[in-house]
Amino acid sequence: MKKKNVGKSRKLHFCQKRTRGFDLPVPTAMGQTRKLTRSRATLLAFISIAATCLCYVARRTWYQRHLGPFFKGKVLTESRFQKEFSTFSQTRRELVSPGSIGRFMKHAGLNVFTFLIFTRWREPRMFQAAVDRGETIDPLTYEQVEEEQVSVGRPQALRLSLSRLWEIDFRTEYPPIYDSFDVLLFWNARQTQGWQRFDTWASGAVHSVFVEIPEGQDEDIRLKLSEFKEPLRGMSSARKDDDPYFLVIGAGDTHLSRPPVHEFVSSLVKAKYFDRIYFEAYDVELPTVWPMPIGLTDAYVLAVRSGEIERALENIDISSKQGVLAAWGSWWPGLDKKLPWRKSLVSWVNSTNWIERSMVDRSKWYPALARHRFLLCPDGAGVVSPKWTEALLMQTIPITPPLLYYKKLRKMGYPFVIVERWNDITEENLDEWWAQLSPQLESAAWMHTSSCWWELLKQASDDVPQVQSALERCSALYQI
Repeated sequence: MKKKNVGKSRKLHFCQKRTRGFDLPVPTAMGQTRKLTRSRATLLAFISIAATCLCYVARRTWYQRHLGPFFKGKVLTESRFQKEFSTFSQTRRELVSPGSIGRFMKHAGLNVFTFLIFTRWREPRMFQAAVDRGETIDPLTYEQVEEEQVSVGRPQALRLSLSRLWEIDFRTEYPPIYDSFDVLLFWNARQTQGWQRFDTWASGAVHSVFVEIPEGQDEDIRLKLSEFKEPLRGMSSARKDDDPYFLVIGAGDTHLSRPPVHEFVSSLVKAKYFDRIYFEAYDVELPTVWPMPIGLTDAYVLAVRSGEIERALENIDISSKQGVLAAWGSWWPGLDKKLPWRKSLVSWVNSTNWIERSMVDRSKWYPALARHRFLLCPDGAGVVSPKWTEALLMQTIPITPPLLYYKKLRKMGYPFVIVERWNDITEENLDEWWAQLSPQLESAAWMHTSSCWWELLKQASDDVPQVQSALERCSALYQI
């Protein structure tokens, strides 16, 4: 009797490379093998390629989520990221060239939430509040927004975040930059354990702090800030070392000039613990206090499809930029009647025949910014609005009123045009401003990445913090 030819079947793994040829043994029901037909081999090759692609996407997503490039203000020592930075560019020039941020993000597999700076981040708190109320938040897709013409506000942005959990888990996570601070204080949300203890500060071990500024009535603000009684006592008797100590107060619209806030910050200055204090809604001067360079706002970014900002960054072309973009008030139109510089800007734009106000669709905001040389940036509810940071990110020059906040940032090296009155904006002046400031745009754009923003904040206290010197240290972290 002829012996049956029983061959060993080869097990196919999910991430295995595709098999060449058409003679791959395939197990049969009787344990025998038979050769593939051409059609079966083609189908198997297609499945293998698809599986390989899925594995690649899965690995890429894991790197984006779990190997964010910044930890304690420095690039992770992971060899993968060192390789990404070194292979992206061998020269400093590539780091500060049009579109370099977008190209690097694409090269390293990063997204806006892991690479750019966000100073407004309220999703985790809002999700927790919904859970506490027993509510369910239904996901919303960008296709639904377009088909149903949904107007995106913060509630809709929260729902949209559920369709982007692969970038960052908005329900519980914060951007990586917040892990860099020794002490982090988000009221009723995320707080560093033991921050209220005297010895936490008296040891001098706390060098970097982020505090969310309370909002509400003066009595409510004063009550929350009273929790700093023991920390202030510890700061006054701290044993400090030679490393920089800095405090960032932001994530809210409460002005520095508010009485309870001004009293609190003045007590921090008097304690002489921090070399420098950065305040978001900066509207009055205090020793060692500087305006906080604000970052992006979570809800505003979530109104834009995933990948749109990255593509807009990659496609920036300085040589093709033209004109002035006059677009503001999409989210908070009522501010046009409340804020003085907005009211005067509305009046001036209506009186000109060469600048026209436009309402840009939120999904097209960043490409529109990237096409223009200038953006009109009036005041905001928190002294300024984040439009200036969105503009510089897209290498567009903000034209601003003469607020103390902007004057201080310009002293630091940010390329603003500050006008005493809107009538100073003329076509001749625009050409002069562009020739003067456009060479600084590439460097300024990098200040909105997490690592460069961190390097700017921790500069020595005896100097004015400078964009250019921060960029030099930032590029050293990139090993360029």
